[in-house]
Amino acid sequence: MGGIMTKKDNINLIENLSKKRLVELNACTNCGYCVDWCPVVSTSEDYRNTPMEKIRKFNSFVQRTHGLKARIFGPEKIDPAELEEFAEDLYNCTTCGRCGAVCTVGIHCQELWSDLRLIMRKLGFGPQEYVDCAVKILEDNHNPFELPIKERNNWVPDKVKMFKKADLAFFVGCELAYKAKPMAQGVVKLLNAANIPFLILEDEYCCGFPIYTLGDRGKEFELEVKHNIDGLIEKGVKTVAPYCPCCLGVMKRSWPEVKKLPFEIIHILGIVSDAVDEKKLTFTKGFKGKVTYHDPCYLSRGFGKGEELIDEPRRIINSIEGVKLIEMEHNKHLSLCAGSGGGLRRTNLELSTEMSIKVLKEAEDTGAELLLTACPAVYERFKMTIEEGAYKPKIKVMDVLEFASHHL
Repeated sequence: MGGIMTKKDNINLIENLSKKRLVELNACTNCGYCVDWCPVVSTSEDYRNTPMEKIRKFNSFVQRTHGLKARIFGPEKIDPAELEEFAEDLYNCTTCGRCGAVCTVGIHCQELWSDLRLIMRKLGFGPQEYVDCAVKILEDNHNPFELPIKERNNWVPDKVKMFKKADLAFFVGCELAYKAKPMAQGVVKLLNAANIPFLILEDEYCCGFPIYTLGDRGKEFELEVKHNIDGLIEKGVKTVAPYCPCCLGVMKRSWPEVKKLPFEIIHILGIVSDAVDEKKLTFTKGFKGKVTYHDPCYLSRGFGKGEELIDEPRRIINSIEGVKLIEMEHNKHLSLCAGSGGGLRRTNLELSTEMSIKVLKEAEDTGAELLLTACPAVYERFKMTIEEGAYKPKIKVMDVLEFASHHL
């Protein structure tokens, strides 16, 4: 009998897929509705790389190797060139989840793409050299930027009170610590203003998301995760609150698969929003002007209906006197992806930049003077676009909690 032709032997095409994923793959009706909502397709105009087509191709592989005919007559051999093309399409994706948000049968595409990347990684297809490099960078530096771990907490502002022991841990994350420091500074200033005791890990490692989203969940991923979990357990915290939506996603979905968590994981926006609602946090300085807000992919649609963080940032913004919040054309669970996720910034920089420009232009169309975001990857993506001269927007970009901290 024949078998699937892969770059690595003895790899089962569906062994890493849960029953839910297999059902989702089979549930696709090929209606094509997701195609109109995919920001990668609309920006690149590559209609070969649609969510529907990726599912169709993978289903074809499954049927040819594991379907009824394959079980009776033996699995069909698949040309490695087909698998390589499929893997290329998988990685030309930000895993933004917009396709899943509009899926008529409820396929959770955001996690599906990550799981399929894991399979392609094990089969040996896709940007292996780049993924290997990303894993090695984490192994050497415990952050994806190849920056010294001793500089990780250099963002901490003067006169901010942090505790050695507290029920709440603020999980800073690599991007806030190294690339989006004003976001981290805004968080701790607001927590202090609300008199909420908190701590941070002095030796925090990467959450693991950069290689998780690329399809690698091996020894280095487990090492990064276990180090953080063990450190948080030692601190005796009851709640861990990241700001980065990608940190939140991998912490809630995959950390428990590595080790049982004795603490709750929630987003920092929920804590700050509650503090505003309970009058523990008030803003004494007003702002007379128009602002708009970009909903990050993993906050607005990363966890399914009922678990979005859509209202919380808006409550914080609207609690500042004088602010006029104007919604972008695409907002909330249908916001445009800014091109910063899924590893696309590094695997296809040109496409990533084009996607960020589309969001900046849509923000400008609101007439607002300030574009607020709540994602460090988006924050850094906009910064890169502007600083590298790809686009010079008329609107200024700032983080939501950084903005709020200026009005205490």
